[in-house]
Amino acid sequence: MKWKHCQSGVSFYTGLDRLAIRDCPNLVSIAEGVIGCLTQLKRLSIGGFSKKLKEFPGLNSINTSLEQLELYGWERLSQLPDQIQHLTALRYLWVSGFDGVEVLPDWLRNLSSLECLWVRKCKNLKQLPSAEAIRRLSKFHLLDIRDCPLLEERCAKESGPEWSKISHIPNISINDNPI
Repeated sequence: MKWKHCQSGVSFYTGLDRLAIRDCPNLVSIAEGVIGCLTQLKRLSIGGFSKKLKEFPGLNSINTSLEQLELYGWERLSQLPDQIQHLTALRYLWVSGFDGVEVLPDWLRNLSSLECLWVRKCKNLKQLPSAEAIRRLSKFHLLDIRDCPLLEERCAKESGPEWSKISHIPNISINDNPI
């Protein structure tokens, strides 16, 4: 399907608990409120839109009870969508393909239910949120980094400048190698 705009017809499916809007290179907009009207939504996989976009469409009304979010970015994005900082029920977060992002934001500390974070294919990412922000995530027990060369080097066990931020996390994996 070659969608350019995701219309509000999705709202007829208010009982959906999972939704994937991915790999739509022609998509330039999602009607305001489409995702927000899905009140039962627990899992959302979204991204891979038109490379012309400078921000994620359709996340302004995202359901705050979302538990699992997969974000697929593109090189023009210089930051994660800040709308996700209000998802206090979010337990699992995947971040992939954000080549324009160099630092993960400190507002990740607001994701008070976050247990697991997967970071993939972010070639320019070199810094995690502050140590204080990471320590505020009391349920956080898994960090998995893959194909992020700058961050991988900086998270090297006991020698990388980011190591002190993550050394307390029980399960850390870099490129499928447990640390």
